[in-house]
Amino acid sequence: MDLLKNQLTSEQLGRLALHPPDEIPCTDGRSTIPRPLPCENNYRLLFAENPSPMWILDEESLGFLEVNHAASLLYGYTREEFLGMRLPDLFPAGQPDQAGTMLEVIKRHELPAKSAGTWRQRTKSGLPVDIQITSTEMLLERKPAALVVIHDVSELKRVESELHETRTQLEQRVRERTAEIEKSNANLVREMSNRQRLEQKILEVSESEQRKLGQDLHDDLGQQLTGMALLASVLATDLKNQSNPLAGEAQDLVRYLGEASLSARNLARGLYPITLDRGGFLVALDELATRISKMSGVNCSFKCEDGFKLKDAVAIQFYRIIQEGVNNAIKHGKAKNILIECKIVRNLPWVMVKNDGEPYREPKRSAKGMGLSLMRHRARTVGAHLIIRKGAEGGCEMICSLLRERPERSRKSKRP
Repeated sequence: MDLLKNQLTSEQLGRLALHPPDEIPCTDGRSTIPRPLPCENNYRLLFAENPSPMWILDEESLGFLEVNHAASLLYGYTREEFLGMRLPDLFPAGQPDQAGTMLEVIKRHELPAKSAGTWRQRTKSGLPVDIQITSTEMLLERKPAALVVIHDVSELKRVESELHETRTQLEQRVRERTAEIEKSNANLVREMSNRQRLEQKILEVSESEQRKLGQDLHDDLGQQLTGMALLASVLATDLKNQSNPLAGEAQDLVRYLGEASLSARNLARGLYPITLDRGGFLVALDELATRISKMSGVNCSFKCEDGFKLKDAVAIQFYRIIQEGVNNAIKHGKAKNILIECKIVRNLPWVMVKNDGEPYREPKRSAKGMGLSLMRHRARTVGAHLIIRKGAEGGCEMICSLLRERPERSRKSKRP
């Protein structure tokens, strides 16, 4: 087609598209072009038999000068009906300006062929049809005309509409699902917060009961045992002065009561060391090491780096973790030597209980003991990380370290 357009003028192309004559006069009026060559017949076939719908539009009257068979099939009008119609007749009622707008686009003629956008027209049966057009200018009997190729994009628009609707529905479902997830997350965070508060309250109640029990053992049972030991001592002295053969047994009773009184005091300190109430975390650990050494025969030592300190609420939980770790080393690890060490690592408190007993083994899920779970729970409540592992030189190491400093909660005064 381009080769032929280089040989013929726009007027000759227009006349050839309508009815090829035996001769086509040139624009100078002095020469003619002989009967159309085979390529010229092919050019006409490109219009009449082209599978793409085509019009030739009069740019002045907006009437159709010619249409091909594909255009009749698309719109449902016969060729004769088309030739009696104007461009506005193809647009839906109530859109009189659409034809004029389309014509303005067609008449720009910036390029030999150009896309003129997307338009909605109607067929003879009244059904909508979405089209895109490509146009090129021509002259027909010295009048401006346009050859317009129609591209039916109705199916494409339908698919686009369905995709848009699907995307809209999907976005709506995503928003709804996101809202549900955010609500669930908020509920989960609230439940976790409530659980943490409850766990903290349980630990506080547990510590309070242990403190009360320790105080009762120290102040009540301990005092009674001490009083009984004094009475037994007086009795033993009297029996000895009387040369009573029961004096030896009375002296044994004094010794037994003294040992019972010492055990009661040690038990009371284990339940709640008095030094913890005075902010003496390090003193309490030193006493723990001394008491363990005396009571169990295990060499338990304690050392601490200068500047080490813990807030009271954290100190209580750390003490319980260390206490459980030491007891486990003796009971399960069969340790002979235990080291309790406190130091500062990366500006945060760090505590280790190291022993030379049996290497640590992760307990089975079926194990009934709660000691390890309780230790980890205590660490979690104060924002600490607990590690139990095999020591570099054998034995077992338990390390508890704060992940970050936690602000100390202010204590509310109790109502009278």
